[in-house]
Amino acid sequence: MSFVDGGWLHFGSANGSEGQSPVVDLFVNPFFMDKWEVTNGDFQKFVNETNHITSAEKLGSSMIYDTIWQVKKGLAWNNTGLEETSEFNEMPVVHVSWYDAKAYCDWKNKRLPTEQEFEFVMETSTTKEFNIWQGEFPNKNTLEDGFLGAAPVGHFKPNSLGIYDLSGNVWEWTQDNYNYNIHNILSVSESDTSSVWLKATYDPGSADAYDTKKVIKGGSFLCHDSYCSGYKPEARMPAKPKSSYFHLGFRCACDL
Repeated sequence: MSFVDGGWLHFGSANGSEGQSPVVDLFVNPFFMDKWEVTNGDFQKFVNETNHITSAEKLGSSMIYDTIWQVKKGLAWNNTGLEETSEFNEMPVVHVSWYDAKAYCDWKNKRLPTEQEFEFVMETSTTKEFNIWQGEFPNKNTLEDGFLGAAPVGHFKPNSLGIYDLSGNVWEWTQDNYNYNIHNILSVSESDTSSVWLKATYDPGSADAYDTKKVIKGGSFLCHDSYCSGYKPEARMPAKPKSSYFHLGFRCACDL
């Protein structure tokens, strides 16, 4: 893990979307964050010791993008089609739900990072090398970064804190409940500074707007400015905690 000294975060962006503004100044306490995303090899050790069965395995399917988003039966963290490759153990684990990620972090005596912690590290210690979509989305990926999908963890240079792949590669779960209006809420309350948001959730873009969702951060190999700028620090997206995707993983954090 890398030590993050904490400090003031300009949470959000004045130039961001409505769900990313207004900017709120919040103080982030010092903490530790995993240097890279949890890998298949890491997750295998967890499963071997705990016999954990993931949400995707229980459901019998997971989400994948292949010209369109679709549910595909049989997909799971250990059934992606990459199991026989030499780099499988170094790839970030995907097809894991928020509950799977939390169970792993609990097993490690750690926790998921908060949205504010994740954004703080992205904002204060940036890197120009990351795995996103190059070219014209979704018709052509020029593969300038060398990868059509996810890359093994640690392939690109770390930021100044020694942390890898916060931008791009795979989206990552955070502790926080998703609320589209969080910046407006915090700008007037100032009472939730540096805390995890576990209050009412709201996603106006969803038919089940008030069902609990979690914040995911960092973007993925599918991100392109014409479609998704998720690799930017202020970007945030909602995901149902039981859901799993082929471009969504996680890393752990812990307090001092």
